[in-house]
Amino acid sequence: MSSAPIPVFFYISDEYKEIIKRVDRSIQNSEGVAVLDGPFGIGKSTLLRMIHELYNPKKEWETLFVNSAASYSSEVDIVTDLLRRFDLPSRKGLTSQYAELESFISKNAREGKSILILLDECHGIDARVLDCVQRLYNFEYSKRIVYTILAGEPEIQKKFSHKPAVRSRVNVWRQLFPMDVKESLKMVDFRCMVAGRKNPFMDEISFSNVFAISRGLPRYIIQICSDIINVVSETSNPGKGNTIPNKVVEIALNRFDSFLQINAMEE
Repeated sequence: MSSAPIPVFFYISDEYKEIIKRVDRSIQNSEGVAVLDGPFGIGKSTLLRMIHELYNPKKEWETLFVNSAASYSSEVDIVTDLLRRFDLPSRKGLTSQYAELESFISKNAREGKSILILLDECHGIDARVLDCVQRLYNFEYSKRIVYTILAGEPEIQKKFSHKPAVRSRVNVWRQLFPMDVKESLKMVDFRCMVAGRKNPFMDEISFSNVFAISRGLPRYIIQICSDIINVVSETSNPGKGNTIPNKVVEIALNRFDSFLQINAMEE
């Protein structure tokens, strides 16, 4: 069970559905800026990719997904990177860079296209990066053209606290929370179904143990399930009726617990 971001494996939980609907309504209402925040492994990147998959096929949209916004340490960094990603010529000086970018935005507006920029890992940005978000928000043709969605861990709140003018332009700010055990099991069953598995992956007792150690974080749940499959391969013990044996689950959970302890020590 891979944890790689493969669209066909994206499980749209009830929470994701509600957030996607709210973000979509915000865009339709020309509201401009949305923020998603939550802890590591909660599914922010997956949610951004879902939104990207929703808009990317539409000919009236120019979409851009940046999965490494944490590398932006200044306003110049983000503007330079946007020019590169949109295949625009580089310019000397921030004023000239913005002129090039705004010319591109105007061209899209004349063609009846809007621009959606999705920025991931924004908890690591320099607060000055938000000045670019504000400038893009303020740019209008006959209507709002640029929409920006930022995602990051809770530290992103501190970035916006340094830029109250930008914070005031955020129309949607949603915090993502861990899944409950029922939703977690639905996600696992969905991913198994996509992978071609028809039988239950594990019994309820084993899954309750997986859920407890994962703390309801989707990334951890998927990682544990991948570890379980690896243990099955190592032990050649698929279990009766293709249900994973409890002993196999126990081995995988012990490995994952050790992984968490090592990470905690490194931090």
